[in-house]
Amino acid sequence: MLFEPLLSKARTSWQRTWVTHLYDILPPVLFNISLLPFVFVKVLSNWLGKHSFFCFILAHLVYYPGGNTVGAHVEQVVLGTVLSTLCLGLSYLIVCIQVWIDEPNPIYTSKKTRALGACYLIAVFFFAGMVWSKVPRLRAPLRALMFVQVWALTGSSSVINSENFTQLFYPLIVTAGLSFAANILFPRTGRDAYFQAACRGLKTTMKVVDVAVENFDSELRQWLVRSHLALESHGKRSLPPPPIQSSEFIQLRKSIDECIGLMRLAVAATTHEIAWCRVPVSNMADVLGYLVDFKTWISCGFGLEVPLLPFELSTRRYKYLDEEEDETAFRDTAAYEPHQDVDDTPENTQQDEENVQPSAPFTASVPTNDVPEIMGQEKPMKELYSVLQDALAAVLVVTEVSYGQNPTTTRPGTLELAEELQKPTKRSRACQILSERKDALQKAIQNSRVKLHKMVQSRQCLVDKYRNSFLQDETAQEAKSEDKAHTDPNLHSPSLFCPDMCALSFYSLSLIEVSYRTMRLLESASDTVEFYEKHPKDKIHFPVLNFSNWFFSSSGIGLFQNVSENTMVNSVHSSSNDDGQDAPSSPDKPFEKKAQEKSEDDLPELFDDVRRTNMYQAYAMNTVRASNTTSSFEHKLRRPFLFNDIRNLVHRFSRKPNVLRARIQISAFCRRWKESRHVRFGIKLASGVVVLCIPAFVLPGSDSWWSNNHGQWMVISFIWCLESYTGDSIRMSLCRILGTLSGVIMGIISFEISRGNKYGLGVLVVLCETVASSIRMRSSLPPLGAVMGVTVPVVALVTFFNEHYDTAWLVGVTRGYMICIGIVTALMINTFMWPYHARIKLGQKLSWLASDLQTMYMNMTRHMFYAGFYVSPESHARFADFEQKLRANISKCYLLINVMNNEISLVPKPTVIMTQMLVRLESIFDLLVGLRLCREHGLQSLRQKVIWDVANLRQELASTVMLNLWIIGQSMLTRSRMPQFLPSTRRTLEELTAALAYNLGEVFYDRSHKEVIVPRDSRHIFDAPNLQYRSHDYFMKTQSHSRPHDSVVTLHLAGRTPAVPSSAWGEVPPNNTPSADGVLYLLSEHVLLSQIVSCLEALLHLNRYLLGELQIVSADPIV
Repeated sequence: MLFEPLLSKARTSWQRTWVTHLYDILPPVLFNISLLPFVFVKVLSNWLGKHSFFCFILAHLVYYPGGNTVGAHVEQVVLGTVLSTLCLGLSYLIVCIQVWIDEPNPIYTSKKTRALGACYLIAVFFFAGMVWSKVPRLRAPLRALMFVQVWALTGSSSVINSENFTQLFYPLIVTAGLSFAANILFPRTGRDAYFQAACRGLKTTMKVVDVAVENFDSELRQWLVRSHLALESHGKRSLPPPPIQSSEFIQLRKSIDECIGLMRLAVAATTHEIAWCRVPVSNMADVLGYLVDFKTWISCGFGLEVPLLPFELSTRRYKYLDEEEDETAFRDTAAYEPHQDVDDTPENTQQDEENVQPSAPFTASVPTNDVPEIMGQEKPMKELYSVLQDALAAVLVVTEVSYGQNPTTTRPGTLELAEELQKPTKRSRACQILSERKDALQKAIQNSRVKLHKMVQSRQCLVDKYRNSFLQDETAQEAKSEDKAHTDPNLHSPSLFCPDMCALSFYSLSLIEVSYRTMRLLESASDTVEFYEKHPKDKIHFPVLNFSNWFFSSSGIGLFQNVSENTMVNSVHSSSNDDGQDAPSSPDKPFEKKAQEKSEDDLPELFDDVRRTNMYQAYAMNTVRASNTTSSFEHKLRRPFLFNDIRNLVHRFSRKPNVLRARIQISAFCRRWKESRHVRFGIKLASGVVVLCIPAFVLPGSDSWWSNNHGQWMVISFIWCLESYTGDSIRMSLCRILGTLSGVIMGIISFEISRGNKYGLGVLVVLCETVASSIRMRSSLPPLGAVMGVTVPVVALVTFFNEHYDTAWLVGVTRGYMICIGIVTALMINTFMWPYHARIKLGQKLSWLASDLQTMYMNMTRHMFYAGFYVSPESHARFADFEQKLRANISKCYLLINVMNNEISLVPKPTVIMTQMLVRLESIFDLLVGLRLCREHGLQSLRQKVIWDVANLRQELASTVMLNLWIIGQSMLTRSRMPQFLPSTRRTLEELTAALAYNLGEVFYDRSHKEVIVPRDSRHIFDAPNLQYRSHDYFMKTQSHSRPHDSVVTLHLAGRTPAVPSSAWGEVPPNNTPSADGVLYLLSEHVLLSQIVSCLEALLHLNRYLLGELQIVSADPIV
């Protein structure tokens, strides 16, 4: 009885798994059964022709009914049939011409017909290869096209008759029709995949919130206990390791990623299919947007840091530089648990080797009773958490009912919602219940805000209480120095910029931001309920087709297959139709337009594009500009007078703006064709097909080796095994060799057992095809099952039709080595002819990703300087488009890692390191998105204190971050060793935080917590100009201690920026007084910047670990 619930759950899961498995393999099994009459019934077999068994071959090569949605399968059937028929007619015409030329001899007897056949094959397969690599949707139709081309042109036909056409056309038509029928009997749609993934994603979201709240509560409490124990034991301000995310939280975040990826594929499939349902996917599309936004906030950590792996932590390479450091500050405390230190000193160029601590220090004087008050079981944040879960459960109920399923959640209130939705009446209380959930969530958010405001105000009231003790105990030594800024009586010990407050602020704001986004999701769910009640019956929903998106996607193909056979290749294409412009500014005119002239037309000045083609065009334009600038210094040779005139005329004409643009565009076009992997793949495919077809050209006739052994199988297997990536070819080749051997053995066994009995042979062939379909649909090796399914009928049925029962082994061996020759040829061509290694491509992609992140951060910084956190609809659209491109690039990098695992290399592959580098780059991307949202939603009310008063420091931080990202990208691209010392992003962040804290009346400690950081002259490294603002009534004067020869740049805010600051949460206090909301968002910004810096330090260390470094200081003492 105790284990009955567990057994029942396991039994239900087992039943569900087997039902899904049967639903996957039943269409292929019924398809194979329906093909048997066309092979074994003599009338139908004679009607199809001598190649009637091609039905089984085409079933696996082209028209496989499993794994695709109904819409995608219909497209595959129609496109495959149409293209194959057209090209079959064209090849039939070519064969007729060859017969007329060589009559009465067999074709390919003369050089003319050989040249004609070879040129036709080269042209057709080159074009087919280019389209194959470029357009994933046309791969199955192109496979059918190439199959009929090979058999039609190399079939040694020397007589013109209709059989040359029909013996290939009839099997094609029959297979296509039966495949469509098998798929439609067990329909699978993109709508099914979307709603299933949406329900799973919402359930995972609820679990993530549970784990995040519990994880943060426990981690922060433990951190506070350790801090106080360390202070009491040692009397030092030492910090324990920062609170980190749990492994369960990280795993759930990956589950959210999987749901988002599947939902995106499903949405792409639903946009191109006709749906028969009550609620289409378009009415629930906001669930995908919600999960994407939710994933952004959980990727930022919910106040907790991402744990670093051991090899991401730098060792003490300069131990002799600091021998007096106390490394046992926490090891003697009872509450301390061993934890890896997050030290990456070489990356931030700190010569003093100190343990890396969180950039915000902890002070023992700060009371910790705020944490129990906020995180208590009855208080506001707990209330917000509970109401948020109720709202998500309500959305889950709406999603399940819209899909046509019974609700599974049992939270209070959801049962009533489910009952109301399932009532036959058109009007129910469902919308009212959702409105009540929204109002309850809004009330919980307001209560949480009030409590957070009180907490911030209580922290700000600590000024008088701790000012005197701080001045006496902490700054006695520093007061004797020349700089007396930190002895200002208005300064006090940090109460806001300390780790517990920063973490708590970001956790609370993350939960509140997710709650606000959930309110919008409830509004969308309410609209869905209204639509659901207005349409009580199912009806047809037609898609809105976009031909470009449909043509260049693989939506719906293999959506329900366990592992896609063409996962890497299907995801290579990305749209580059971006209307953005590159507008590089000249060095002497850095955006000196007036505010009233700024408009959305000036957005290209604030946004750089991520397209590689734009980078080349920008390089070409810079080359032209440099050439024009230095033309007067060119060495002019003595030439005849007429020659100089002609040369000058040509020079002036070629340098005209229109001519220059045309030259650059032609150069970019030629460069794209020269470096296009699609062109190279077409050349490889055409050359391999022609080489394998040489025996058909050299040895013509019906009694030749080619005709007797059916050498076409070499070409077919070559076409099927040639892949875009070398790693894919190796994996496919190994799988297909094993599949060929397995298929040969199973085909021989089937024929030997049946011994010519067509009923027994039919049953055995179907059984073997069932095994092959199971491997293809439900295993991680689909190519093995696909080749097995092709080889079994080739061996068994060919022997049956030859009526020579003693040749089964001979047929099996012949077909086996023919297929293996094609597989080996594909492997050799892909290995030695323009090899496309995923490892090299991944390094290039990582370099581009780092450069794109640099561009993204630069755009955010420009927007901050010139728009002051104000976001117009135009700039929001540009940011969204930019981020979408980066997400696509990150997905491609993960797919390249999967391909890299299949590659064979003499040098060990750094898979783990490169994977972790991608993880860190993705973390930086998520943190930058969170940083943008944080600035837009809460920092507009602090524009003067957060931007204008610290513009130079923000410029310094942006420069160091961009420089580090640029160095990471260039080192990955060139495989060059990293410099040992670089500008420290950690130090510049501490200086910025110190200045912000100074504006709020606090001091700030360095990361080792040994000294107070005082705002000083920010021009430490970069030769950037000092910045001053002139906008509205605000003017920021340059610092009095600036160097006399420093240039000063006046920044004007954009004309569309509001004169009065605004806040996402309500009113703005007068005189730019820091509001509680603004302070919370400012602390959250610090958390995000600190995590970005940590990821950069880890990236720099991983780069040094992978590529090495140029050492100035040796790790060993120099004697």
